[in-house]
Amino acid sequence: MLHCERIETALRDRVWSLGPKPGLRRWTGLLVQGGGAVIEARETRLVLEPAMICLTPATHAQSLRMRAGSEGMLFSFDENSAPLVTGRGAEADLLRHLLDAPVQARLDRGDIALRDVEFALELVLRGQDSQAPGHLSIHDAALRIVLVAILRNLPATARVADHRDRSAALLQRFRHLLESRFRDRWTVAQYAEALGIGADRLHDLCTARLNKSPSRLIAERVMYEARLLLRNTPASVEEIAGRLGYRDPSHFSRAFSRMQNESPSRFRRRSAEAADQGRPAAIDFANWP
Repeated sequence: MLHCERIETALRDRVWSLGPKPGLRRWTGLLVQGGGAVIEARETRLVLEPAMICLTPATHAQSLRMRAGSEGMLFSFDENSAPLVTGRGAEADLLRHLLDAPVQARLDRGDIALRDVEFALELVLRGQDSQAPGHLSIHDAALRIVLVAILRNLPATARVADHRDRSAALLQRFRHLLESRFRDRWTVAQYAEALGIGADRLHDLCTARLNKSPSRLIAERVMYEARLLLRNTPASVEEIAGRLGYRDPSHFSRAFSRMQNESPSRFRRRSAEAADQGRPAAIDFANWP
């Protein structure tokens, strides 16, 4: 749910502590309408001037300092709102990209983007205590306006090159995690949580860059290992199933047969016959980008 509060001018600097809370992942944003502000975390420091807006994941402790005489609007939302707002359209991946790391943009004074963001956050301020039908839909629409305004006002290089670099880095981290965790039978949601992104974001990354879903990539890695074990070790099918995290060997056999179009026992016999004839079956696992 989207929450918003107005920061009024004051005679002295003021400091807020921002950061993670137990449970849902959260994001914090700030629109500076006058004066200036600084948001600091471990390795990031965002300096905001009038008509600037920022958005940052609340993954660790942060401090917000509003300079004397400054005013603005502070807002936050959690992972329940993010999938509804970013959606699955052509720009969904770009919008989700905004949630990966701290971003900031300048909304020129008098520009329609600044007015749109102010209007959207005012809608939330006026109705966030309401339980009237449709109030959550208003919040989602308001948050989408804010995210689109940030997206449109990022430097072009930040929208394209940085997005590409971060996507590649996330995929590489996913690969490393998969190599270390596929035997633990992690779900897509667990991989996404470890990466600090949502499951939808991970799905979009994999399908856009690799043309395969995360669940398919996980299954392929498990089956690749299964084929190696069946061909190169004397371990029984039951033992191999246990090594790969299957509690029930029959579940492993069904999954293997579904993906390989033959049973584990049949694959082992065929591999042994091919080896005896001097033509061992190739087992390939293509590297990811």
